[in-house]
Amino acid sequence: MKIKKGYILGAVFIAILCAVAIYSYNTYHFKKASRDILYQLSNQLIVKQGLSEKMSTHLIFDTLYVDGNISKNDDKIIASIIEKNLIPVQTISINSGGGDIETAINIGRIIHDKGISIEVRRLCLSSCANYLFPAAKNKVINYGSIIGFHGSPNSDDSKLITTVDGERTSDPATTDKIFAEIRKTDKAFYNNIHVSWMMPLCGQKENIGDPDTGLSTYSEKDFTQFGVKNISYTDGEMVWKKSMDIMGIPFAHYCKEN
Repeated sequence: MKIKKGYILGAVFIAILCAVAIYSYNTYHFKKASRDILYQLSNQLIVKQGLSEKMSTHLIFDTLYVDGNISKNDDKIIASIIEKNLIPVQTISINSGGGDIETAINIGRIIHDKGISIEVRRLCLSSCANYLFPAAKNKVINYGSIIGFHGSPNSDDSKLITTVDGERTSDPATTDKIFAEIRKTDKAFYNNIHVSWMMPLCGQKENIGDPDTGLSTYSEKDFTQFGVKNISYTDGEMVWKKSMDIMGIPFAHYCKEN
């Protein structure tokens, strides 16, 4: 009887474990499917907000939500909101396609000096990725969010394009003159936050950017080599990397300064 009782208890225990495992598996996949559906439904609207020509902000307790491209004087708007808020701003939740370089550098300085964290809600591209993201105390990357790089003022002259008298040009003599000062500012910014100024450039050097946008991103390991630390992912890095693969955003690799 003791042996039979032991067998019965063992069988019951195994059955319970199997039931828990099946429930957990189904729950995970149901949640993942629901999340993916919501992501697809909201994706288009969120992207439009992130690429809006005019930046919008709204403050909820200690989190400042920022959507849209970065334009001249947006740094002053953000600085004013942070200074006037009775509750210290702890996090900036960003959804931005990038924008004006000098303004983005100034916002990056504010983020760094105030010890503010950043949450990438959907997009952090170009100057947002270059300056806001690495300056933050902590970085949270949401499911399907893109931290996209496609160069900086310190890109090779052949990669720089500017407009003079209505004409687009990449002539080195012209770009050198126009970008000379901002190149110094760019390097000084990275030196101040202890991050390599090569970070936005390695994808260009590998020539692996997305065919339509030129964007590439990095794994946490490569980010760390540049000096960008304290990164976390809402669904784990592997799930995030899979979402980048689905969207066709290639991963560049760490490269050293010239």
